Amino acid sequence: INAEYGGKLRERAKDFYLKALSLDPSCEEAVCNVCNIFIREGKAKDGLEYVKTFLEHNSTFRAHTSAGECYLSLRQHEKAHQHFSIALELNMNYTRAMSGLQILENNDYTENEFVPANLQTNWSSI
Repeated sequence: INAEYGGKLRERAKDFYLKALSLDPSCEEAVCNVCNIFIREGKAKDGLEYVKTFLEHNSTFRAHTSAGECYLSLRQHEKAHQHFSIALELNMNYTRAMSGLQILENNDYTENEFVPANLQTNWSSI
C-alpha cells in the first residue's frame, strides 16, 4: 500500500511541477524536482530536456547537479562529470554534487535503471 500511495503522490507532484513549469520555465525548484521524479521513473531523458532548457538561460549549482544526475542515470559519465564539476565551481559545499562525483569515481550503481545507489534514498520523499 505504501508504494502505491507513494507512486500516486509522486505522480501528483510531477503534475504540479509540470504545471509550474508551463507557467514559469525558469522555476529552478520545479525543474530540479521534476528531473528527480523522471529519473526515479526511469525517464532521465525526459528530465534532462527540462534541465537543459533551464540551463540555456540560468546556470545554477542545483540545475547542473540535476543535469549530472540525469546524465549519470543515462550512463553518460563525461557529461555527468562536467555538470557535477560546474555545480561544485558554483557551490563547492554542495554535497549532492559531491556525491555524484563520488559515484562516478567509485562506479557505485544499482542494476535498476542505472539510478545512482546513494541517491535512491534521497528521492523516497518525493
